[in-house]
Formats: sequence, C-alpha cells, structure tokens
Amino acid sequence: MITKQILELVALQPSNAKEIIEKLNGRRTVVFATLSSLSRRGLISREAVKKTEAGRGRKTIYIYRANVANNTAAEITC
Repeated sequence: MITKQILELVALQPSNAKEIIEKLNGRRTVVFATLSSLSRRGLISREAVKKTEAGRGRKTIYIYRANVANNTAAEITC
C-alpha cells in the first residue's frame, strides 16, 4: 500500500524524503526502507542535491523521481 502511494506521489511531482513523509503521514523507517527498495528495483531514481545550511554545514538531500520507462512495470508489481 505504501509502495503504491509513494510511486503515485513521485510520479506527480519529484519530492525529497521529508516531503514524502509529511504528505503520507508515514513512519520514517518504513518510508526510507520503501524508497531504497524502489530505487534498487529501478522504479524510481534519486538525484543528490547538496545544500548548505547556516550553522549546520553541507547536507546532501536526495530528490526522488519516477522512472518514466518503468511506470508500467510499477503498475504491474503493485
């Protein structure tokens, strides 16, 4: 269920993990495990974006996007 929701969400708009957690009201561990699983299976891709925050230094944030070629495969596996 969470897998399908995440796939639909990133297909509509590329998002980072924090946005996905907020929109789905999911637990962090479940969302991160699902994101890494989907990424390994090739259903979504992630792009690293480096940001600098005041007082915290550099931070890497990943933006998750749905792979257009694998959208039909995602519908079959869900």
